[in-house]
Amino acid sequence: MATFKERLVSPKEVWLLLAVAALPIYSWSIYHFLERFTGWLYYLTVWEIAGIFAYTQAFALIESLLVVAGVVLMALVLPRRLLRADLVPMGAAVILLSTLWAILAQYNDQVLRELSLPILLLWAGIYLTTIIAAWFLLYRSRRVKQLIHSVAERVSVLLYLYLPLSFLGLLIVLLRNL
Repeated sequence: MATFKERLVSPKEVWLLLAVAALPIYSWSIYHFLERFTGWLYYLTVWEIAGIFAYTQAFALIESLLVVAGVVLMALVLPRRLLRADLVPMGAAVILLSTLWAILAQYNDQVLRELSLPILLLWAGIYLTTIIAAWFLLYRSRRVKQLIHSVAERVSVLLYLYLPLSFLGLLIVLLRNL
């Protein structure tokens, strides 16, 4: 039983990982909302635009929670020295690199749809290589781990903005669907 308790993730670590996940996910959703905002002004009402924003924020919350849940699950399953020993820096690296790769995939959506399976497997291998390279960098450098942990603590302040926006978004989504 003591072994399982060692694997449990503290609420502070979950909070910091949520902050790290929320920063790129919310920023990306707000960026895409604002990119289309001026076009919507001509044919949508304020309530409809608020509804679109509510959906993007609610989805960003759900996506952030799923990403953090995935990292926490990996911390529970993988050997302690791989991820759990330094969960916040290692998890932050996995989250940020995965987010960057997801953004790259979104920009190249049409190209990815037309690629063959061997090329997609090659890109998946490159993705895994970047994750492993980041793990080795963090495993070797205490200074980089401390820097990432420090940035995660500073970014966590943004959750005080993102979470109320998301809960307001969830409320609007519920009101629109009743």
